[in-house]
Formats: sequence, C-alpha cells, structure tokens
Amino acid sequence: MKTRFLLIALIVALLLPGAAQAGNGPYPLTLTDSLGRQVTLEAPPQRVVSLTPGHTEILWAIGAGALQVGRSEFCNYPPEVEAVEVVGQYTADTISIEKIVDLEADLVIGDSLHAELAQAFEGLGIPFFVLIPVQLRGLYSDILKLGLLTDHAAAAAQVVVEMESRIGAVELKLADTVPADARKTFFYEIWNDPLMTAGPSTYLSEIVTTAGGVNIFGDLTDAFPSVSAEALIERDPDVILGNTFIDPEAITAREGWDAITAVQNGAIYGFDDDILQRPSPRAADAVELVARALYPDVFED
Repeated sequence: MKTRFLLIALIVALLLPGAAQAGNGPYPLTLTDSLGRQVTLEAPPQRVVSLTPGHTEILWAIGAGALQVGRSEFCNYPPEVEAVEVVGQYTADTISIEKIVDLEADLVIGDSLHAELAQAFEGLGIPFFVLIPVQLRGLYSDILKLGLLTDHAAAAAQVVVEMESRIGAVELKLADTVPADARKTFFYEIWNDPLMTAGPSTYLSEIVTTAGGVNIFGDLTDAFPSVSAEALIERDPDVILGNTFIDPEAITAREGWDAITAVQNGAIYGFDDDILQRPSPRAADAVELVARALYPDVFED
C-alpha cells in the first residue's frame, strides 16, 4: 500500500509540476490548462459541464460523474451520462452558454474546439479549463488534472496506474514474442474518398503502434493526410484497419487492391471509433483490442 501511494505521488509530481495549492488542503487550486491559462478554483466544483466526450469518460472513470450537470451531444459513454443535460452538439458554435449559466456550472471543461469560448466564460466568472491531450502521456496528464480539479486526485492516479499496467503488459508481451523487425505493418482508413489515413503524430496511430503495429505512412507529417491508392498498394500493409463500418468486401473489390497482403489474407478489421479514437481511460481497451487483432496467437488469452 505504501508503495502504491508513493507511485501515485510520483506520477502527480512528474506530470503536474504546475499545480499550486494554498493552505492545508487542495483548494484554492490553480492549474495551467493546455492554452497556458491559469485557472483557479476556490472550492471543489459541485456542478461540472464537460463539452468533450473523452473528458466526460474521464470524469466518470475517476468517480466524479455525479458532478456532471451538462454535456455535449457526443458525450455518450458511460450510459449513465445520457441522463445529463445536453448543452450543444460539440463545436463551439453549437454550445449554449445560456444553458450552462442556467445549470449554475462552477467548472466547464473543453478542448481545442472550444478555446474561443474562454473569454465568454471568463467574463461570466465561470472557471473554464481546456485540455488538449497529446498522445498517451498527455492523456495520463489530463486524467490527473481532472482528478485534482474535481477533488478526485487519488482515484485519478489509480486510473492512470491501472491503464499503464494494462498497456505495459501488452508492450512487455510484444517485446518477448514479436521482434521489432517482425511487427505487422498497418494502414488505417479514416475515409475512402478521398483516401485518408492517420499520420504518425496522431493519438490513433500511437494506439495501434503501441499494440505492435507499424504505420506504413509513418513518414508523413500531417495528422490525417490524403494518400493515393497507388502509394498504399506499393507500401503493401499486412493489415487494414478502420471503424465499425469498414466493409471488407468493398475494400477487396477496389481496383488493384487484390495485390495487397492484407486483402489477400483477409486481415481487414473494424473497431469502435469511440474506443480507438477517443482519448479516454478506454485507451487500455483499445490497445488490447488491436493487439489481439494483429497477433491473435500471442494474445489468444
């Protein structure tokens, strides 16, 4: 038990060096958000609005779900969140500040799509905290920050520890069984017309890479670049990945795609976008799901 609490303290210290606390307790609490803004909470929030699906999932995972009084339309997990008031679709132009005021929110959480709302919330005296996760390390940091903001720091640290343990177990098993030069190459289809994929800098690509995949377009710099079918065929991925609507038959029927190893082996897999692409505590689920798809013999258990 002592070791666990020391680990929790270490994670918080390493990832949240900007946390400033006054008095003997955690509040007033000042944290720096992803826009470089210092946001202060005088007391633990009691009425939280989350505009981002991933952050909503974090709130519930750390035990702070009961505080949530408002959400975007796309905040759909866990199922309990559907009872929470909708304040907009997702983008800033759809968010009703009036509804948020009526809900008496004392903390609003958003991401890069909501940055333009900062001035409005500041004018209303409503703390507004922007979190923009950058790959897994950024996600861990966001979970810990939301834990501090909502007075659920220990539970948040526990979530991070469990995530790192599960993901680390996948990485360790891969290291023991699948040499780096034997890892399967992948193409992730974001869209088919034009053909778009996930670049190496994206959270999505990192999830698949962590699960043992090698991005065939890992040399590109754009987050979601358009690519040609010719380039894809030439790079010949071992597996083709996509969302739940990916159609193996339609992909197989595309002109020239029968020359691709993934097509020849029927290695075309679809995943729930919400699990794979949404930065949330379900990242551990995502890594495990992809690892089992890529290496079923290694992860058959």
